[in-house]
Amino acid sequence: MNRLLDARDAAISERNITNYASLIAENYHGRQQSKSVMVVQMNRLFEQFNQLKMESFGRDIYIADDSHARAAQSYRLKVLMDGNWREMLQREELSLIRTDSGWQISSGL
Repeated sequence: MNRLLDARDAAISERNITNYASLIAENYHGRQQSKSVMVVQMNRLFEQFNQLKMESFGRDIYIADDSHARAAQSYRLKVLMDGNWREMLQREELSLIRTDSGWQISSGL
């Protein structure tokens, strides 16, 4: 699960929409948004900023059973805008599900 969350940080920092999309479960259901909507929104962010840096920390993982878990973590998202770095700091709670391809995010983005 740590690997999944670290991979998300890397995908955002590298502006790699393919890798980002692969981390989200097909049946994603967060805030009444589907996986496709979440991927489009992230792609817009990638198009808006030439450089992004995502770093998560203060992570707690709660395992419910063999197929379900939750992760609470803080993250710092930095974007380069007009030659200056701007930073957003936020806490999030994600639901995770084990799929045939490994752990994926099922809600909370």
